[in-house]
Amino acid sequence: ESENSNISSILETGTLTHQNRENLVEETAKLQKSLQEMNLATEVGMIILDVVGLYCVQFKESMIDGAILPKIAQVYLRFLQLGQSETLSKHVFAALRAFINNFSQALFKGTAMLCGQFVYELLKCCDSRLQSVRQESCAVLYLLMRSNFEFSGRKGLTRVHLQVIISVSQMIGNVIGLNNSRFQESLSLINSYATSDKAMKGTGFPMEVKDLTKRVRTVLMATHAMQAHHTDPERLLELQLSLA
Repeated sequence: ESENSNISSILETGTLTHQNRENLVEETAKLQKSLQEMNLATEVGMIILDVVGLYCVQFKESMIDGAILPKIAQVYLRFLQLGQSETLSKHVFAALRAFINNFSQALFKGTAMLCGQFVYELLKCCDSRLQSVRQESCAVLYLLMRSNFEFSGRKGLTRVHLQVIISVSQMIGNVIGLNNSRFQESLSLINSYATSDKAMKGTGFPMEVKDLTKRVRTVLMATHAMQAHHTDPERLLELQLSLA
């Protein structure tokens, strides 16, 4: 803010005093340093994604039942947890799609912990202020649902369904401020993916996704209503019952 005021004062007066010149040089240096750090962080992230991706391609068969696969998944999770630049985020989501396509058994076989962690972080991204991040996270979350459906022999997406409900409840419980309009928009986008997916026509998948997004909306609306009626015990009890 002070940097902007300094530049504004220079533009208004049309003159550069010795002090203004020093301030401008200092501010330019700070800006260049921040840009260098930003570009370096993005480049390092790209290199990590590249190395991990190449490793997964070269050693795919030996990784399937090995201990290294969960560790690679944790690397991707860390990218989501820390938050990245918009440029790097696109490559992170692309890497996640490749991971889901190549190693679905790590997510849908055995413990549900890893699947739950992915769902939780992706749902947080569905509430991002950046539209591109919301769209990418919706696409990955949809792919996760679709992969679960295919993995089950097209019988259902029980694991992802349950983990989405649990994660939304956790986000509300952890007092993560969900922006209702952004999150609702993301739910609508996921629903539109399901209805327009030609490969899923004639299956129960679109209805499963519709039912899931409807349940999430119910949880959000009921939670919002409970907060609004926290002083009314009878109404609060009704809302808790409907949510249950």
